[in-house]
Amino acid sequence: MMRNIISTFLVLGVFSFGATAQFGKTKTGGSIQFAEDKFNFGEVKEEGGSVSHTFAFKNVGKGPLRIVNVLTSCGCTTSDWTQTAVNLGESGYIKATFDPKNRPGRFSRTLTIITNGTPESSVITLDGYVGSANREMLRMFPHEFGNMRFSAKEFDLTIKEDKLDSVWLGVYNPTNKNMLIRTVISPYPMRVETQDILLGPESGENILMLYNGALAKQLGPRKDTVHFVTSDDTLPNKFVVLKVNIVQNFDKLTSEQKANAPVIEVLKKQANVGELYLGEVGSYSFEVTNKGKSDLVIRRLMGADASITAKASSMVIKKGAKAKVTVSLNTKGTHGMVDKTLTIISNDPANANTVLKVSAKVVIPGIEPIGN
Repeated sequence: MMRNIISTFLVLGVFSFGATAQFGKTKTGGSIQFAEDKFNFGEVKEEGGSVSHTFAFKNVGKGPLRIVNVLTSCGCTTSDWTQTAVNLGESGYIKATFDPKNRPGRFSRTLTIITNGTPESSVITLDGYVGSANREMLRMFPHEFGNMRFSAKEFDLTIKEDKLDSVWLGVYNPTNKNMLIRTVISPYPMRVETQDILLGPESGENILMLYNGALAKQLGPRKDTVHFVTSDDTLPNKFVVLKVNIVQNFDKLTSEQKANAPVIEVLKKQANVGELYLGEVGSYSFEVTNKGKSDLVIRRLMGADASITAKASSMVIKKGAKAKVTVSLNTKGTHGMVDKTLTIISNDPANANTVLKVSAKVVIPGIEPIGN
């Protein structure tokens, strides 16, 4: 038997709903009212196939109501709904279907209903328990961490800088004794509301890990580690890595804003600084021009590693103006031909990441004189 205690956290920021006017919302529009907003299936069998429940709603507003979209929190949940406009006083439906295959234990799935009325979004929930044979557990939790098994040891995420995203981590206890997750230590951009979880023999847990892109503060790739402190005497400390790329969000730009956006131009994107002695620093200044119609903002100068750094003569470049980006290559610990990259992250929506390349030949003093 598998026990899930799911940390639920409503994340409207994961989805970009767009402006209200996009869906035609007016003060005289419809208003959705559900007869129920939660349904519990009880226990369902994994081998029994999908189960469905229909949520009825009524339009209690002042005009026609239309369901624009239904967003599900998991690919295991699908939906169908009234496709035509629902007039004042009339009823419609949202049919939610849950597939229990490969999802043993307790579950809680949300569906976010987007309408052209009020509220613009509302949430309904499916709950229940999926019974499953133990033999499936080892396949579903392939990563061994001492006496416990995890569904994953690392995740790759791309998150917009003003959005939130989340991942589910499955943890399973295949032993015949109790295991305890005492606490979870997560980095600042993350929130994991789970601690003191008792995993009984042959039982598991789904842990929701929420990542807030706005708290990351800096664009580009980063690596964050989540630390699980457990009662497993074989390996009490367990770690899961999140490889996260924080990117800019240009989704809300209008056609006019895109037409008047900044445009970055770097005519020469590769430079060779020649031969350098081991430990010397070579540099090259790239010319950056703003060919657009508004200010070009350099959000970050990001070297491929610690050996390459850069400084801009100005981080804000007016339209038609130029600036210098001076890239420095430190040859400490290198030898032979060296190629390093620097990425300019800017607010040009068509070319947010501009990659520059600096090369050098590194020689050892007294052994390989410069010029050979």
